[in-house]
Amino acid sequence: KTIYLEDLVADVLKDEKVKKVTYDYKALMVCLNHLGIEINGLSFDLLLAAYIVDSSLNNDIKAVVQYFGYQLPNQDDNNLSLFDNSDKVGAMNVAYAISLIESKALKELESLGGLDLYRNVELPLTIVLAKMEIEGFPLDVNKLEEFGEVFKERRITFRKGFPHTQDGLSFQKFIKTFLNGSVLKCSLENF
Repeated sequence: KTIYLEDLVADVLKDEKVKKVTYDYKALMVCLNHLGIEINGLSFDLLLAAYIVDSSLNNDIKAVVQYFGYQLPNQDDNNLSLFDNSDKVGAMNVAYAISLIESKALKELESLGGLDLYRNVELPLTIVLAKMEIEGFPLDVNKLEEFGEVFKERRITFRKGFPHTQDGLSFQKFIKTFLNGSVLKCSLENF
């Protein structure tokens, strides 16, 4: 019997019992899905932990690992990614750094009172968001075209997140007039 390395790796990635420590699990889950590979068993996501600890770090791997006291070996900053096949050593360095940083990041989350948020909200949410990205978003093309016509007719523009029209149509009136509650199910008191 021939055993292929790809099959073994896919089995490990799929196995919920094998805990995964990563940076940006959502991107990893979406990327692997496009390759037909399932991943389960999220244990630690450095990107999520770093965001809770210091949201100014954004999505910069080098800045995140430096924040937690680890210096990546010299490498081209533009290619610093677990998904970049051209720099396998760089990807291994990032993976190694994440494994070293995990316990320190979890301790910092706990000291800031963010560990429950991380474990009970952010980790489960990243899986939901990845599944949503994989599934996509169904659109009613006719309703979308109808929407476009209303926007053209009323010259609706968006400023600071709210639509305004030249004739003073408010967001609430727009929702009530155009949608009649059939598409958007929400309470207008929220606006």
